Amino acid sequence: EAATVAECSFRFLSKQNPISYTSSLATNLHLHAPEHVMSGDYLYFDYQPESVEDCLKYLVPENLLAVLSHPTAFEGKTTQTEPWYDVKYNANPVDTLPLGQWSNPE
Repeated sequence: EAATVAECSFRFLSKQNPISYTSSLATNLHLHAPEHVMSGDYLYFDYQPESVEDCLKYLVPENLLAVLSHPTAFEGKTTQTEPWYDVKYNANPVDTLPLGQWSNPE
């Protein structure tokens, strides 16, 4: 049912501002295969378990990027400054102990 509604939305898409439409297509070039750039946001495609498995391989603790943000908690404790916005920050690797625990949870 959802696929039918999505297909109707695509088939009877209302006219858009050309600049907005072009911008959305440019974004879709990063998200969809070339043959689905125009329809990828609207249509449902066949389930491909191998694609899901491919993505899941990368969801491991070693690929974690944790961002901790607080307006005052890190004042005076930062060691780097972002050059364009003059934002102070730290970039630290995660201790190996949590990575081991996250990789093999009990």
